[in-house]
Amino acid sequence: MTANTNHKLVPWYLWPIYLPLKIAFFIISLVGRFVGLILAVIFILLGKFLTATIIGAIIGLPMLLIGIALAFNCLFKW
Repeated sequence: MTANTNHKLVPWYLWPIYLPLKIAFFIISLVGRFVGLILAVIFILLGKFLTATIIGAIIGLPMLLIGIALAFNCLFKW
């Protein structure tokens, strides 16, 4: 046994509770990523349109950057 093993073994009698909860949490995390990605696209498009004007660039550029950061976070964070 190595020092790097960090598993938590689930007893056999808890599998009927553990497995559905694990599946539900996985689905919830996927839905959260999808909602975050939709919000990121909205931020990117709104920021792009706001930067077309000089006055709107003050708000549009940070909104565009926040949208890009949120999109990268939703796509590449596992």
